[in-house]
This record gives sequence, structure tokens and C-alpha cells, in this order.
Amino acid sequence: PAAVSDISANLNFDMIASPNFYRGVYNLNSTDPAAVSDISANLNFDMIASPNFYRGVYNGTSDPAGPGSGHIQTLFEDWFNKESLSHEPTGFDGRSDYGPFLAYGIPAGGLFTGAEALKSPSQRDSYGGIANAAYDPCYHQYCDSYDNLNTDVMLEMAKAAAYVLETLSTESDLQSFLRK
Repeated sequence: PAAVSDISANLNFDMIASPNFYRGVYNLNSTDPAAVSDISANLNFDMIASPNFYRGVYNGTSDPAGPGSGHIQTLFEDWFNKESLSHEPTGFDGRSDYGPFLAYGIPAGGLFTGAEALKSPSQRDSYGGIANAAYDPCYHQYCDSYDNLNTDVMLEMAKAAAYVLETLSTESDLQSFLRK
């Protein structure tokens, strides 16, 4: 298994992402190619406790996802399937911090439970909740607080994230694993 210090060199988490990488990504003239090549994958866990949730897994097999992103998606799907929990692909639509990583060809994946968009009737049938209502009616509103979280789904998403993080962090050659 990889040592903890090796894990941080290979994975970049949106919640604790490298400030130096972000400065470089947003200032393309100063991006250090070595900093980019040190990152094997980006995992995004933004919006994982929406009160009127669905279990979204970022779709690593469609644009703009690149090579390796599909493997990350499969790991998340494997965990949800093992737990008999409904889930569905969600697009990399540019709404979160994964965009620059994908632009640099870094595999990305993650989880999403919804924001201000409306839950469909078929999603209500799969996940419960209220159809034609926002996944998170407090998204970026005054009421967007700890009291607005669905802690049950947050725990499920955290367990899925832990599974994928453990799997990726114990790969002796993460870049080769993601590219196979």
C-alpha cells in the first residue's frame, strides 16, 4: 500500500486541493508542467448531502471526461451496486472545480446529490423525495446551513468516497491503473 505522503502526491481532492495547482490552472502562463504531471486524479465531492437528493456519479465515459475517468466512475458504481443503492450518471457540466483538471487531461470523478435543478418524477421513484422540487432549495441561499443537510445520504456518499479513495490510494501505480 502507498504511504500517506504518496497518496497526497497522486490524488487531488477538491475539498483540500492544492492551492499552487489552482493558482497555476487559473494563470495558464505560469502553470508548472511538473505540478500537473504529479496529479494522477481529481476527486470531486461537492454537494453530497442535498435534502431532496439523487445519487449522482460523474460520468467518466462522456465528454469532457478523459482517459481514466471511466475507471473512477466504475469504482463508485461498484460500491453503490454492492450496497444496493440507486445511482445514476451525472455530467461534467462545468459547475464545479473539476474543469481545469479535465482540461489538463487529468482523470476526474466524484459524487453529486443535486443543487437548484428539479428532481424528476422517475428520480422520485428511485430515491424518494419530492418530484418537480429542487434537490436543494437552499442552494446558495441564507438557509444553506448544516440544518439543511441530508445526513443519511451524506454518510452514504462519504462511504462511497472512502471506498474509492482507499482503492485508488492503495494502487502501486495509480496512473497505469487509471489508464488501463
